[in-house]
Amino acid sequence: VLCVQRAITKKFIGGFVSAMGAATADTIFATFALFAVSFIKPYIDKHIFIISILVGFVILFMGVKIFMSKITQSQIKHNRQSKLSLVKDFLSVFFLVISNPAYFLVFLSYFVSFGVNGDAMSTSQHLSMIIGVAAGACSWWFILMFSVSLVRKKLKSIHMYYFNKIAGVVIGIFGILALVKAFIN
Repeated sequence: VLCVQRAITKKFIGGFVSAMGAATADTIFATFALFAVSFIKPYIDKHIFIISILVGFVILFMGVKIFMSKITQSQIKHNRQSKLSLVKDFLSVFFLVISNPAYFLVFLSYFVSFGVNGDAMSTSQHLSMIIGVAAGACSWWFILMFSVSLVRKKLKSIHMYYFNKIAGVVIGIFGILALVKAFIN
């Protein structure tokens, strides 16, 4: 949401550089999760129901938090007037994401639910997985920031309000699906 807000208020480059902070943190979390999955897989297999429930609630909580967040016109105006450098834009989002260990759990749960076994993977497969996460995150953020920058002059705080509501509902649905999957399995 912060990256979208910066793309609206600071143009494409401010939003994209901020988003690259998130993509970098995601790649770091995915890397650690990929290597951790092989060490804790026996524990995860033994406690998969509880872990799935916890991850489902974490994702649901993130969706509710985004749904409830409010972006005001004064926040947008403040961002437009902010003189944060691109390095500060990158670092602010990087540290915001990296300070939330729930992302690590999300990547860990994705790898476990897709049957990724780090022990059975070659070095090239590990590298391919990490590059895939990085490329996917960068591509997603580029497309999103570019799209937002195309319509940014027409967007106001009410649009951010609806963006937060839609993003919150979508993320919340993923959390609910994770919970349902835990109970079905």
